[in-house]
Amino acid sequence: SKAIKLAPLPENIAIILTQKLRRMPREVQEALSIAACFGLVVDKECLKILSESSEFGGLLPHLDYAAQSGIVADHGSNYVFTHDLVQKAAYDLIPEESLDKTH
Repeated sequence: SKAIKLAPLPENIAIILTQKLRRMPREVQEALSIAACFGLVVDKECLKILSESSEFGGLLPHLDYAAQSGIVADHGSNYVFTHDLVQKAAYDLIPEESLDKTH
């Protein structure tokens, strides 16, 4: 997957989105960060395969929680971030030292 190359977020929007994501349970934050690596639209089948790894287990229930919270939309076979800025904020939750491992 390719790295997200978006323009910097206006500071106030970035702060609001980051605060909203950080209020989510840690597991949901991690699932959103992993999903953000796939892009705006995330194939559930890819996530299901990834979830079979003990390292990334349980992604789908956490993304269902995010969908109920309005962070992503559940479109049947895909999750879709509600806005590219939300995806960018979720991606930015990945610690710098974990970027290579997450990708």
